Amino acid sequence: MKATKMFLILLAVVAMFTFACNDADTPETDANTQNNEEMENQEDVDPIDAWIGEVEAVVNEYEPKMVDGALPAADLEAFAAAKAPLMEKAQTLDLENKSTSEQKAKIEPLMARMDAIK
Repeated sequence: MKATKMFLILLAVVAMFTFACNDADTPETDANTQNNEEMENQEDVDPIDAWIGEVEAVVNEYEPKMVDGALPAADLEAFAAAKAPLMEKAQTLDLENKSTSEQKAKIEPLMARMDAIK
């Protein structure tokens, strides 16, 4: 009888320990699931749309810095350094042939804004 009680107590302790360990793993698993979902969403982004986002960020950064229609010399050098890789990437992506009409509608005004920055 005493052995049965001890066995049941031991079984209860093991069960509590198991549930405690599973609860500690749950938030980590949820975080990993969220990270995996974010990575999958990033993989779904069209490279041309990503490029458009990068160009828009550069234009939005340097347009406000223009004084009397021109950038100060230091900002102009930084703008040119930021613009060069974007233009190379545009050639690699072959925007003329591979972009959709919606993407072209976004690209044309962005390129005009970028050309206006001097």
